[in-house]
Amino acid sequence: MLQKGELLEAIRPWAKPSEYDIQSLRFREARDYGFVISKGSGYIIDDIVISSGLEPSHMVREGDPVGFGEVLTRRDSFFTFTSTRDVEILQIDADLIRDHVARSGFLAREIIRYHLSRIFDRKRPRPNAVFEDLLIASFDDRVGEIEYEEGDLIYDQAAFPTHFYFIETGQVGLYTGRDNEVAVLRATESFGEASLITSTQRSLRAVALVPCVLRTLDANFFKDRISLEHPLVQLSLLQLSRHLMFKNHCELFLEGDGIHW
Repeated sequence: MLQKGELLEAIRPWAKPSEYDIQSLRFREARDYGFVISKGSGYIIDDIVISSGLEPSHMVREGDPVGFGEVLTRRDSFFTFTSTRDVEILQIDADLIRDHVARSGFLAREIIRYHLSRIFDRKRPRPNAVFEDLLIASFDDRVGEIEYEEGDLIYDQAAFPTHFYFIETGQVGLYTGRDNEVAVLRATESFGEASLITSTQRSLRAVALVPCVLRTLDANFFKDRISLEHPLVQLSLLQLSRHLMFKNHCELFLEGDGIHW
């Protein structure tokens, strides 16, 4: 998978300097475009404000995409942006982003669908019973199988990512370092992709809640497959992975917890 700097250069044929001020990216008129920070940095701030007056936020820098999730779901943003240095942004036509995502490979497309469901919907993402069949049919002997017993640690927080996981049977819990539950995942759901896409250590701990059978893709093979996608698809994956991490962080923030990435 291309790094942020490489993606910034790769998308320039489809991008142009933005007609919007960076502070207006949360408004309806900006939904016609996805954005990429081409210079400077700033903070994405969630609308949640706790009694202390603090707000959950995370920094975006040169090469970071903004607003791709809103483009793909045709929704208004629920974040605001505050710049820390002079910021320049590029804009990319929303229809172009949606078109390339619609034509992407099944692995990238399924991860994007799943992330959008987790980020924007309150209900559990709909099961995709054919995903495992597509994994095996497409990648054959590159798909591994691992069995875990109840209580087994699948990976720990801050571990370096080694695999992408798909749950064939069982349930997996995702927890913070303080043992706060972030999610309980069931058969046909996947996990472990965000750290691979963002090239970061694991932000959560994954534990088998019952006996599990997991299908896996090796980290290097996973990244190689994603690197074949169009740069706009790779940017979509990067932004949605960071968006999901931030959403989890915001929800935990109210409980005095959080995740780091």
